[in-house]
Amino acid sequence: MSVQELTLLHNRYVDLSDRFRAAWAFHQFLQSVRKMFLPAQNQRPSADFQEVYSRLKAVSQNLNASEADSIRVELTGLASRIERLTAQILEEDSKVAPQYVRRFFQKVKGYDDKLLTQLVKLYLFGVEHGEWNSDRIDKADFLLTRLAEEKTEEEGRLTLRDGRRLAEILEGLWRVLNAEDDGGPLVEGHLSSLKELRALVEPVASLDELNDQNLVGRYRDIKHSLGELFFEPRLLRAILETNITLHNKVQRLYREEERRVIIDYQRIFELEREVPVDSELTERLDRFRKAVERFETSLQGREISLNDLASLKDHIRDLLPQLNAASRSGGDLTTSSGEHKLAVGTPSAGSSGGFGIGDDEAQLELRESYERLEAALSEASPLAPPQTVALSRELFPYRLEPREILAYRRLNTDPQCNRSLERFLLEAAALRVRINEQADEIKGLLDDTAVTGDGPLFTSARRTVRLADSFQRQFDHLIDRAVLLGHLDQANPLQILRMRLVRDSSGLWLLVYKRFLSSRHMAT
Repeated sequence: MSVQELTLLHNRYVDLSDRFRAAWAFHQFLQSVRKMFLPAQNQRPSADFQEVYSRLKAVSQNLNASEADSIRVELTGLASRIERLTAQILEEDSKVAPQYVRRFFQKVKGYDDKLLTQLVKLYLFGVEHGEWNSDRIDKADFLLTRLAEEKTEEEGRLTLRDGRRLAEILEGLWRVLNAEDDGGPLVEGHLSSLKELRALVEPVASLDELNDQNLVGRYRDIKHSLGELFFEPRLLRAILETNITLHNKVQRLYREEERRVIIDYQRIFELEREVPVDSELTERLDRFRKAVERFETSLQGREISLNDLASLKDHIRDLLPQLNAASRSGGDLTTSSGEHKLAVGTPSAGSSGGFGIGDDEAQLELRESYERLEAALSEASPLAPPQTVALSRELFPYRLEPREILAYRRLNTDPQCNRSLERFLLEAAALRVRINEQADEIKGLLDDTAVTGDGPLFTSARRTVRLADSFQRQFDHLIDRAVLLGHLDQANPLQILRMRLVRDSSGLWLLVYKRFLSSRHMAT
């Protein structure tokens, strides 16, 4: 037996060992995914990987010239066995939708590059067992993006990892396919298409714009059309760069839009209880609830579905003006184009303002408190510790928390901060100020409205209480999101602010609605 023939046997053994490791890793991965998300799905008994492993180990111990003939026969048998295992695993994988792969890696943090590489390798080893359909491309795409991405200091933003190591991995995967890169116009054409798509993504200013241009759908169509060429190293790197570009863009736009959408649909739920509905409106509200369920499911799974968000926004644009109009006894709350008209007007230059919760008059009333609070904060020392500022003579009456002082400072000094979050916290502080001022006014009443609960002050206070309910639900969402992302250091201050708002708004609620409570209830 020549050295060359022995080398061929050794290389074949190495190849089969690599295929076995990929099959074993994927088999364990599928079991974990099913156990976590698909317990009711029928599962085949575990393949006998132990037998194959034992036979491979025996070959490694006898891989020498004297045993060459028997080793060749054994390797041929093992190749057939591993091939069948691969086909069986890929058949089982076809029953698992890509969304479960994404959700698995969002929940499980203890994985490394080797695992991700082995999972992708199985798809490449099993190229003869099924076409590169959209689900398989989507799964490989997700796994490779996980392998290539690195988190930055900015929340939610990603970047590509070290270029040399990534290039080695991509080149290795391409060799698995035994494909040749001819450097022809096909590859260059796809690279040009990806570059053009990234250029289109860069100036997009809203999720509506992204959805209207169907950039995500067009990008997925490009990837699904590539087949094996998806793994060509230059193309694959360009795909990973585009994935991260899209991710960063969508995350930024989504954070800007998420709070407004959530508050708007919470407003719809409030109005639904206040206005009469007919069969047509009931049907539209049912469709709206289903859209909300899909949206909140994606939030819980930290998956962003642009289609679900667009659908939800369409329902909001359809329902909110009509419900607001009905709530106000036929008041004209729509523009000539039928779009929702905000009652709060344009935010002041210094506020970076929001107040995007419907068009309730409470928003106008809250603005005055917000502007007073902002003016008081502007006089505080920007270098003093937040705790010291909160206890200063000028700001002590506002009963602020240090986190709210920090929110004001970030809005005015840090252009990279999460402005939606910081503005919301400052708005919540202003809402507490208004709640306590209205409570003091009601306690100081000496006329008959103190007993009857009638009059403009009580009407305004009831609006404030409803607004506080919306803020509390938004706090719940922010806290849940922080916990899901593992940011307990951010969740704790939010929980404190939520409890402050709950305590103060509960006091105002009792003052506003006590005349509706029975004497027995009040005694309790």
